[in-house]
Amino acid sequence: AGLQTTRADEWRTTSSLIGQSKYGDNFQHYDYVNPNAPKGGTLNSVLLGTYDSFNPYVVQGSPAAGLVGFGGGLLYDTLMEQATDEGSVSHPLIADAY
Repeated sequence: AGLQTTRADEWRTTSSLIGQSKYGDNFQHYDYVNPNAPKGGTLNSVLLGTYDSFNPYVVQGSPAAGLVGFGGGLLYDTLMEQATDEGSVSHPLIADAY
């Protein structure tokens, strides 16, 4: 795969380091996602440890576990979402394009 270049005035919907994404522009869902999956339910999670802030970006102290981590954590979305069925490919999550 060669180096891909785009003009500055072109909007892109995929970031790939190794070629083209298998998903086109404005796709509705990943192939591994069931859009008709049942919604609702309860998630119970147990984490051991102590905390003194719900702010995950504190300079001093300990934030509560699980607020920030792989995939943005439980509170924040990331700008891009990595496709799990393609290596080195990301798509906009909270934006339409970049």
